[in-house]
Formats: sequence, C-alpha cells, structure tokens
Amino acid sequence: MFTQFGHGGWRFNLLGFPVRVDLTFWLLAIVTGLGLEDPWAIAIWVAVFFVSILAHELGHALMGRAFGFHSDIQLYSMGGLTSFYSGGLAHWQDVLVSLAGPCTGLAIGGCVHAAILQWGWPEEYYPRLILYVLRSVNAVWALLNLLPILPLDGGQITESVIHWVRGYRN
Repeated sequence: MFTQFGHGGWRFNLLGFPVRVDLTFWLLAIVTGLGLEDPWAIAIWVAVFFVSILAHELGHALMGRAFGFHSDIQLYSMGGLTSFYSGGLAHWQDVLVSLAGPCTGLAIGGCVHAAILQWGWPEEYYPRLILYVLRSVNAVWALLNLLPILPLDGGQITESVIHWVRGYRN
C-alpha cells in the first residue's frame, strides 16, 4: 500500500485502486461525531465512518472492475465518489455498479446485526459503541443513498433505468 500526505489530502492504493481522502472528509467525519462528546468515542466514530464510506466506494469500484473498468476512489465532504475510466457503462452495468455500494453497506450492517443477535452486545462501552456505529452508519448510509435523488446512488439507478427503458445510449 502506497501512502502519501500532501495538498490533495491522504493518498494510498487499496486493492489496486487509487484512493484520495480529502481534508474535508475528515472535517465532515469529526463534525458529525461531535455529539458523542467523549474524545475516544469521537475517534471511534471517525474510524468507523472512514472504513464504512471506503467500503461503500470499494463496492462500486469492485463491481466496475468486474466489468473491466478502471476506477479511483475519492472521499470528500459529500462522502465518497468512485470515478470510472475506459468509456461508459451499459445501463444495466451502471445499475449494478450503483447498487454495489449500498449493498456493501447493507451487508456489513447486516453481518454486525447478525453477530449482535447471535452473541449479544458486549458489556464494555467502547466495543458496544463500535458495533452500534458500524451497524448504524452502514445501514443508514445505504438506505439514504438509495433514495431516488441525484447524485445519490438511488438517483443514478433511477436515471439509468429511465435511460435504459427509453433506449438512450450511454
């Protein structure tokens, strides 16, 4: 993994995908976690937020790779963005790529929820907080992202389906 810090933020490669994490992403993560007040709880929130949004974008990138497309990932103040190179996706491919991010989050949130149902909540505060935030961030982010509003994934899906039905070319 290549890591670099600079004007454009933190840059590294993950599974062959270039990733850039802008300073504004960290500001968003910290601001949204300020209600927790405890510095360790805020740090947990920021770490889980980072891992969850990165996993979401990685879902998009991996699905695009399955179709032979190259991409990079950017995390910034609006969350994340996976950009594709090598031309346009067919409408059905675009739908699957758009669904891959939220499905990744739902899978993570679902696995955490299943683990909680199987083994219960930990007694200690911080492990309990990690599981709660992991489950919540992934489930809520995925469901909100499926709303049919551009530029959210649900909006991308809706647009692709409309173009597909109307016979528009990408």
